[in-house]
Amino acid sequence: MSQHPQSRKLTLSDLSHAFRTGSHKFSQTKLLSITYSALFTFIGFALYTILEAGKIAPMSHSLAGGFMLVGPALLAGFFSISDALDEGRNPGISDIFKGFRQSPAGLWGIALLCLFLFFIWLTEAATVYAFVVGTVPVSFIELLPPDSGVTGFLFFTSLGGALLAFITFVVTAFSVPLMYYSNSSMVTATVTSTRTVFRNFFVMMVWALLLVILIMGAAWFLPLLPLTLPLAAYTSLAIYRATFSE
Repeated sequence: MSQHPQSRKLTLSDLSHAFRTGSHKFSQTKLLSITYSALFTFIGFALYTILEAGKIAPMSHSLAGGFMLVGPALLAGFFSISDALDEGRNPGISDIFKGFRQSPAGLWGIALLCLFLFFIWLTEAATVYAFVVGTVPVSFIELLPPDSGVTGFLFFTSLGGALLAFITFVVTAFSVPLMYYSNSSMVTATVTSTRTVFRNFFVMMVWALLLVILIMGAAWFLPLLPLTLPLAAYTSLAIYRATFSE
């Protein structure tokens, strides 16, 4: 059985330092990081176009929130970019693919779990949409201001989405880098991640709130996503390294 890695207690100053480290790492890899993130921005634009065509624009809230669930599956590419930089190399596109190629099976298991939660989230949101909004066509321009039906939909789905996002965050906050860097098993990594988050609950909830602002906020305003996604990824890696000795 794998031994649970030992973690240290985090402070807000550790979080601040990790954020500065993540910002510096992003500035050093800006072009490649933005290029990698732009792929998901284009996918977001395509999905929002479909929602507008179908006049179901309020579902964009669910897609934006869902990005919080699938985001951890993208980290391997950013980890590999960071590693290349730490090795004194100029990272390239091949390093992104390398990150996914060398990801252990457990990390792919976490990715599937995130995808499963994402589908649960969309199914729940679609069900609530059918009951609260119904078949009334709603375009993006009609979201400002939202009517009572749309407001109710946003409220109820936010509650369910917050729960799923919290579960995803607790399970993946440290498990993804633990499996990637220390070859921890999926079970060991997820248990360790859960324990570490609750041990540092206040600091990690501050980080979770910042993630909501960086990722979900940018998912609403997609041109910002290529800037905020790499920053969040490199900061997450810095938090992991501040917590665990490799």
